[in-house]
Amino acid sequence: MEPANLSDIPKLEKPGAGVPWAEGLLYRYYVGPFVAARSDWKKNWQTFDRINQKTLALAVTLSDEQLKTRVLVPRLQGLEDSSRYWSVAMTLEHLTFVGTGITSIVKSLGHNIAPPIKVNTASLKPKGGHDPQIDIAAFRAFAANTQQAIESDIMLPASRLRKLDHPWFGPFDALQWQWMLGVHGIIHYRQIKAIIAGLKSSS
Repeated sequence: MEPANLSDIPKLEKPGAGVPWAEGLLYRYYVGPFVAARSDWKKNWQTFDRINQKTLALAVTLSDEQLKTRVLVPRLQGLEDSSRYWSVAMTLEHLTFVGTGITSIVKSLGHNIAPPIKVNTASLKPKGGHDPQIDIAAFRAFAANTQQAIESDIMLPASRLRKLDHPWFGPFDALQWQWMLGVHGIIHYRQIKAIIAGLKSSS
């Protein structure tokens, strides 16, 4: 649901502005090379599945009106300022869109091919305005089919030399991008919880 008038829209940073400086340093010089790079392929899938089920469990409890109502949430780690004023439906749309893109990246890198793209967070924001049940259905299909879509094509590749830059983390190989699927889900699960808390406090 769009705000009743323009004065109701909060002033936020422009899309693509990134995360705070100190947080960005943590991602680039610790989380990327020491957490993502040393993660476990199987455990990453377990995280991905667990967080998606938790996200769906929250979404299906909401009415269509609640699903499409935007709520300004507090600053959350891993969330750009411009992404703080979304609805649950918009967040699901974003998760599906970004996750589908990451799936293609993992498959390409798994075949030792670096995709000829530049990842830009500004271009990954949801548009909103859909029937929220369509967003739920699309996210449900993404959650159910992604692991098979990747593993029917590749397993964790023996070579991890091919990489694609993440704008916050730096060069990521197939394993690191696969790790991102679950972590991205965790960030936006927390956002959805914050949106629901905002809905309850305003009701």
